[in-house]
Amino acid sequence: MDDYFGIGKIVNTVGVKGELKIFPTTDDPKRYNLLESVTIRLNDDVFTKKIQRVRYHRNLVMLTLEGIESADAADGLRGGVIIVKRDEALPLEENEYYLQAKTSAL
Repeated sequence: MDDYFGIGKIVNTVGVKGELKIFPTTDDPKRYNLLESVTIRLNDDVFTKKIQRVRYHRNLVMLTLEGIESADAADGLRGGVIIVKRDEALPLEENEYYLQAKTSAL
């Protein structure tokens, strides 16, 4: 998993329709607008879900994902880490660097 960066952690659900509350671990939370899908690492599983909706509330990102349509389904993803491949990371400006923690630590 060293070729991935964690960009957020699923911390809770919102409402009864399966919306996820994400704590972003990226300098630019608006980067979620650039994604068509997200890859989630939960325990030993890694899977990808298509994004249906992105919205922002205070310092959090709210995601609605295809196939996650209930609070119970969303709650099963709690604790998961949103990851992107290194080659999908946002480009850096001069004198900027990526800091990476092990995704299991997020």
